[in-house]
Amino acid sequence: MIRTNLYKNILSVTLLAVATLFAGTVAAKYIPYKGSAAAGEKAIEATEATPKKTNETHSAQALEHANVAATHGKAGHASVLTEHAKVALQHAQAAEQVLKGKAKAHMTEAITHLNEAIKHGDMDHADVATEHVNQAITHIKAAETSTGDHSAQALEHATVAATHGKAGHASVLTEHAKVALEHAQAAEQALNGEAKAHMTEAVTHLNEAIKHGDMDHADVATEHVNQAITHIKASIGE
Repeated sequence: MIRTNLYKNILSVTLLAVATLFAGTVAAKYIPYKGSAAAGEKAIEATEATPKKTNETHSAQALEHANVAATHGKAGHASVLTEHAKVALQHAQAAEQVLKGKAKAHMTEAITHLNEAIKHGDMDHADVATEHVNQAITHIKAAETSTGDHSAQALEHATVAATHGKAGHASVLTEHAKVALEHAQAAEQALNGEAKAHMTEAVTHLNEAIKHGDMDHADVATEHVNQAITHIKASIGE
């Protein structure tokens, strides 16, 4: 009898342990694991939040891919050179459409050399293709210099003018607005299409800013400078 009760007690304890273990396993099965999922969600959020390179112009993209093409060309990788030269060509052609004057002429030359680079790259003439890519790089840089410097200088001085305008320094605003105007007008001459239209609007607002700055209307002048800044940024793709 004692032995029977002992067996019953042992069996009860065993069954209780098994039941507890099973319940724990089932419960564990439904506990959501957020480690990997959370990491994945963060990765997705980071990807979605990563801004596109909207502030990079077609000229900059053409230069970037042309440089990569030249690097591979020096290493004898004709096929890779060709791939990047083709991408550089697409961006150079897009840039050419909005340029004018010397800047447009330089970009046209760059396109000619990129086409030659692609042709020789397809024939596995890595050395000749590289020479043409380097020529293209020279002309792309020259095209950027013709427009980029003036646009950047216009934006810089307009920003300084706005800062002084907010502080009520109408005379200093006028000084910087005049410099910004000179650069904006120079950039306007080298642009075409929508980019040119935005720079023309910037020129108009800078003239108004200077007029009101000379009349000591700091607040009105500042408003016009801010409008000019908006159009200068739109002109350069920001």
